Amino acid sequence: MDSQDKNQAIFLAITELITTRDFLDSQTAFIQQNYHHFDDDEENKHIYKTVYDNYLEIMEKTIESKLMGDFKFGDEEINAFYTSFPEKKEHYE
Repeated sequence: MDSQDKNQAIFLAITELITTRDFLDSQTAFIQQNYHHFDDDEENKHIYKTVYDNYLEIMEKTIESKLMGDFKFGDEEINAFYTSFPEKKEHYE
C-alpha cells in the first residue's frame, strides 16, 4: 500500500472511530466532568486552556491507541498522516 492509500485508510479509520458510541460517550463524560469551569463571563480564564489541553491529550491518545491496536497502523504511518494532513485537507473534505 503506498503512502496515499495508507493516509486515506488512516483518515477513514479516524472517521469511523470518532463516530462510535464509545468515543462519543468518552467526550460526553469529559464534558460532564469539566463544564462547571465555564461560565458566561467574557473573560477567558486560564482553566479554559488547561481543560482544552487535557481534552486534546485524551482524544489524541484514544485515537492513536485505536489506530495502533485495532487498525494496526504504526507510529511512523500515523505521524506521516498527521504531517501531510494540512496540505491535503481539501482532498479529505
